[in-house]
Amino acid sequence: MIGLTEVEVAYSRPGKRSRELLGELIPYGEIWRLGANESTKFTVSQDILVNGDSLAAGTYALYALPQKEKFQLIFHADTSLWGDGRESYDPTKDVLRVETPVYFEEFEVENFRIDFQDLHHDRSKMVLAWGNFRVACELSVFTDAYVMQDIEKQMWTNPTAETYYQSARYLQEQGKDQVNALRYLDMAEIIGGPTFYIYRIRALILAQQEKYEEAIEAAEASKLLAEEQGDIEFVRLNRRSIRLWIRLIRN
Repeated sequence: MIGLTEVEVAYSRPGKRSRELLGELIPYGEIWRLGANESTKFTVSQDILVNGDSLAAGTYALYALPQKEKFQLIFHADTSLWGDGRESYDPTKDVLRVETPVYFEEFEVENFRIDFQDLHHDRSKMVLAWGNFRVACELSVFTDAYVMQDIEKQMWTNPTAETYYQSARYLQEQGKDQVNALRYLDMAEIIGGPTFYIYRIRALILAQQEKYEEAIEAAEASKLLAEEQGDIEFVRLNRRSIRLWIRLIRN
């Protein structure tokens, strides 16, 4: 999962077995299936960007056109071809081609591997690794747009205290629309009563606005409620924040 988008890659993992890879086992200038056996399949549940280029939701055969210093990664519409489909491969059915450089690392990977690294709520790197060579592309998703649409929808469909709290928490984490975030926290408290986690998010938003005295007041309320419920972790978090904000006021 990258944010709210599910990405799946199904592939076989051949071993290196002391063979020379680039330019030998993987010829330059010829389609490679990115693995072994049947073609590698790339499935994404929502529209994404690959290295900044659009790719619609769906399932694709994932191929590569290797060159000495870079790969072309190919998202191909025909998923029925076996292996690299070299005899039947039709480039007119390519949906997207992106170029990405080849780089090398000291650590050697025996079995071909496709990983997702540097995972964030709106992006991740898909990394191909075999032997010492690596190829990576960035997958970007539209998490914020989907969440903001969902928040707007929820606000029109009988929102609960939890709805208001989670919406405010998301806005706080993204550092956006702080006015509405504070309003959502007020509504969450009106509906569900005061809680240490509501006051915790309120304190963080006020601190983002550099209203440190008000943030400390909210954090003290959060700490008191957390102590009453025996939540030591939130007590510690609030104490740490209060110390920080006192230093910022003094400086």
